[in-house]
Order: sequence, then C-alpha cells, then structure tokens
Amino acid sequence: MLREEVQAGTGETSTLTMLFTTPVEAVDGALRANTDVVTEVLTTRLTNVIREQLGESYSPYAFSFITNDPGAFVQTFVQVTGSPDRIGSVGDLVIAELADLAADGPTEREFDGAYAQVEEAYGFVDNDSFLEEIINDAIWPDRDIQEYFDEFSALGDVTADTVREYITDHVPTGQYIQVAVLPR
Repeated sequence: MLREEVQAGTGETSTLTMLFTTPVEAVDGALRANTDVVTEVLTTRLTNVIREQLGESYSPYAFSFITNDPGAFVQTFVQVTGSPDRIGSVGDLVIAELADLAADGPTEREFDGAYAQVEEAYGFVDNDSFLEEIINDAIWPDRDIQEYFDEFSALGDVTADTVREYITDHVPTGQYIQVAVLPR
C-alpha cells in the first residue's frame, strides 16, 4: 500500500484517487463480464455511502478494467472528491466498503441494478466499440477477439457471488496506490 498527499490546485475540494492492480493468468468472457458488473456495483455502493449517507462527495467514481500491456492485469480505479480535512477518512471509508463487498458481496438490490445496467449496455454494441475491439486484437496478438464475443453470453453466469469473488481477488484492500490532491 502506498499513500501520498500532494498539494496542488486551488479551491476548497480535494481529490482522492486509488488504484488497485492484480495480474491475471487468462482473460475470458467471464472475467470481462464480471469486470463490467463490478464497475457498476462499486460506483453504486460508493455513491450510496459517500454521497447519500455522508453527503461528502457528489460523484464518487469507480472503474474496473482489463489491460494487456505489458501483460494481463485487472485494474480498478476509484476517484472521490471531498473536503480537504476529511479526504483521508473518505479513503478509509472506501477501503471499508471494498472489504465489506469482498466479505459479503453486493446486496441483492446493488447486484440487480448493476446487472441490469450492464445487460442494457451489452444490447447497444455499435460499430465504434466493435472496431475498437478489432484494433485491440491487432495491437495485442496474445489477445483473442473471441473474448469480446464471449462476454455477452458470459453475463448470464455472473452472480452476486462471482462479483464478491472478483472483488476479493482483484481489488485487494491491502495492496493499492492512493493519492490525495489537496488544494494549496
């Protein structure tokens, strides 16, 4: 775990950025589908806790994705804005919520909402996203474009438990980089 504070910018708002990275042996449609659902679960959970319950940040943001350079990795990026004097405690809260998701998984409501959003998004594949996948397949020869097609059918196998397992395996609460940018 690496935590740093930087004084930069102006205003009265701080930004907390966290990055979690884990290597993966193989990328397949199931991993990709779980990644998409986890993104929605994390954003929903952080929004409900940090914004709705604490009134601390208007728009917490989380994004989990797979990168293939230099090898296959799952990365999860979390960004939250907030008061400079409480941004450290917000980081602790993020870790606590991630630990809860790893231990107990998402609530039924969180999972159902996230699943529905991903299912709807999968219904809107356009030429741009398809062309991006073809280009990525050409750039990274170890990558198989079939993974892209498999994620659509693999969505049916995503459950609250597979989301919990994904978070346990790929969003390690003891291994991350955290940078807090505080106003000068």
